[in-house]
Amino acid sequence: MALLGPNGAGKTTTLRMLSGLMNPTSGTITFSDAKKGEDIRHLIGYLPQYPVFYDWMSGMEFLVYVGKLAGLKQREANARAKELLQVVGIEDAKNRKVGKYSGGMKQRLGIAQALIHRPSF
Repeated sequence: MALLGPNGAGKTTTLRMLSGLMNPTSGTITFSDAKKGEDIRHLIGYLPQYPVFYDWMSGMEFLVYVGKLAGLKQREANARAKELLQVVGIEDAKNRKVGKYSGGMKQRLGIAQALIHRPSF
């Protein structure tokens, strides 16, 4: 699933509400995998238009870091990071500092970051 639309359509506002950063003024959003009022952030993968990376980290270090932030254990974060680096096609650069990545490589790393915790959406 993807959330697409023109500028001003409410994509960012919707994501802020889904993540609990903003309260909706009306209406409801329901997920079949979640109970009413449950924290659903683990169900959502998010890649912002301008992702922020730590340039001093390698791609592998960054993915393991965000994996652990998402609740993965060290071993699972390592395995998932290796898998995703391969899937997005930058496994050869896994030990290179993110600050040395091209723009396209950073976009691929961002996709991997959004998928590290196996979101449903």
